[in-house]
Amino acid sequence: MPTFLIPNSGYCIEPVSESVKVVNPEYRRLDSQIRSSQGKLNRLLARFATLTLDAPIEPDKVEPFLQKRQSARKK
Repeated sequence: MPTFLIPNSGYCIEPVSESVKVVNPEYRRLDSQIRSSQGKLNRLLARFATLTLDAPIEPDKVEPFLQKRQSARKK
């Protein structure tokens, strides 16, 4: 394996054993984004699920409920 060293760069070179697993930084970044998005989605779905209509179904009471639920769906 070729070794490239830039003089006076401050980096140290250390051989890595073939058995050592190294995580790809790009994979780690993408995995982090996916986990973050999944967590946000789960929190939104949980909040959306808590919105229930407890009052009798009358047009004047249903409209505010539907608007609230629609705004939760858009977020």
